Amino acid sequence: MKRIFAIFCVLVCLFVLAAPAMAASDTITITVQVPKEWTSVHLYAWIDDTHNLVAWPGTPMTKCSDGRYKLEIPAGYPYVIINNGLGSGQTLDLFIGGTSDMWIVMETAEGTAIMHYTDPGVFNFGSNVLTSMALVGEGNGALTWDPADANCEMQLIKSGVYSKNLTMSKGETILFKFCGNDHWDAGYNFGGYDPTDTFTPAVLSGGVKAELSTGYSSVNLSYTATQDCTLTVKLDMSGSVPYAIVEENAIVEDTVEDVVEEKDNSWLIWVILLAIALVVVIVIGVVVVLVVVKRKNT
Repeated sequence: MKRIFAIFCVLVCLFVLAAPAMAASDTITITVQVPKEWTSVHLYAWIDDTHNLVAWPGTPMTKCSDGRYKLEIPAGYPYVIINNGLGSGQTLDLFIGGTSDMWIVMETAEGTAIMHYTDPGVFNFGSNVLTSMALVGEGNGALTWDPADANCEMQLIKSGVYSKNLTMSKGETILFKFCGNDHWDAGYNFGGYDPTDTFTPAVLSGGVKAELSTGYSSVNLSYTATQDCTLTVKLDMSGSVPYAIVEENAIVEDTVEDVVEEKDNSWLIWVILLAIALVVVIVIGVVVVLVVVKRKNT
């Protein structure tokens, strides 16, 4: 009997010790960073078509001191949508698993988001207004992967269109992407985020528009010069879809032509005319003298 009682006591102790851990696993915490213009954030969670946490638009999230929003929900809800509760902004359907805490960073006000299993900190998205664009990359001495490098800055040549010229040698290959507002996380990235990605670069052809993907997931762009040239790289954001376009302008070497200077012989003509005039004057003078002498003799 005493042995049974002792076993019972051990089981009770184990239950008491395990209870906090069991309770802790019953909920997970979702932390979200949303666009700055959002004034309210809701989290809609569901299991399947017939089981959701609360009705749309979901549960309001609490704003934290760092500007992010947080909400603790029951574990076991594998799908969530982050939205502003106004019907004007939301993520796609996000699979979070529903078993552990999750940190979510929205790339844009509509669509994609990045999910983290550890806290990534607050991303610096910069201004909501695009103020600058950089051509970042490698393979040419003028390019680096630093979007804040002044050498990478592109020129705004007309509304929504940025351009940069590179001096290229025949056979030279560049890898590049576009990055706005001097930040990789500025929300204006085209061609990808990670310069160390191992995906096959998207190879561009001269003079052909290439539709670009946005954000962090797309790969490097690549171009190989077919001649010694000035390569013009453009980012066209004037329409609904961003495009990249590269154009080669052949380098024409300056040629020095021998210029045969025509001699100015006009001075010789003047000399001849003066000589003739002088002869005429002398002749006239001689004639006059002869006439005068003859008259005196008669």
